[in-house]
Amino acid sequence: MLYRGKHEDRGFFEGWSARRRRGAGRFTGCKAGSCVVGPEVAINSALDSTGTVDYEGELAIIIGRKAHKVSKTAAYGCIFGYTICNDVTSRELQKRHNQWLIGKSLDTFGPLGPVVVTADEMGDITGHELVTTVNGEVRQQAKIADLIFDFRPSSRPLPPR
Repeated sequence: MLYRGKHEDRGFFEGWSARRRRGAGRFTGCKAGSCVVGPEVAINSALDSTGTVDYEGELAIIIGRKAHKVSKTAAYGCIFGYTICNDVTSRELQKRHNQWLIGKSLDTFGPLGPVVVTADEMGDITGHELVTTVNGEVRQQAKIADLIFDFRPSSRPLPPR
């Protein structure tokens, strides 16, 4: 599972995201497929021996057909739909490794859903918001148009590589 998202609201990412907004380069993170569970499955935070479990809401893009070396516009046409991901992470394990896969891929650290909305049903996704709530309290809220990494075909330039 690959993802791109907005991380500037979390303390761990404050310096990281500021560099990204200034165009320091792209970032694509990943989670092992083995961490993916349904939306009602309990997150097993005991798997993080460091006790530094954190979370953030992410937009999950579901690719519907094989694509390789396609243009940005053609890539958009490969999107089947969208769902939400609870991007659960062991922050300490994430910091200990040069790549973040270990801290983000513990079993149950990738809840998805509960629904998939197809790309044609969603229409222009930029008008929608991602909202993360915990027990009814809003913890994160961002317009999709404001995400750090743009994945839509448009005239807006992508950040430099």
